[in-house]
Amino acid sequence: MPITVLNPDEEMRRVNLEISECQKWIINNYQDFQTKYPDEHIAVHNKQVIDHDKDIQILLKRLGAQYWDFRHISIRFISKEKVTLVI
Repeated sequence: MPITVLNPDEEMRRVNLEISECQKWIINNYQDFQTKYPDEHIAVHNKQVIDHDKDIQILLKRLGAQYWDFRHISIRFISKEKVTLVI
């Protein structure tokens, strides 16, 4: 059976693209998340909230027990207050 070796640069580009897409999805759905997860941290994978908690340490422990690779998970704090971004 042939062995496939991943190019680290290609793998990093793919991971960065996944994270970027998740971040866009979070921003586009932020108001909905403010209702569902006020003042909580959410963990997102493949444009889906996979876990959430007010305490990030507890969230990270649960994620660590369930997933060995955090590179594909976006974690974001959802403030119940309106957020103004300054770029």
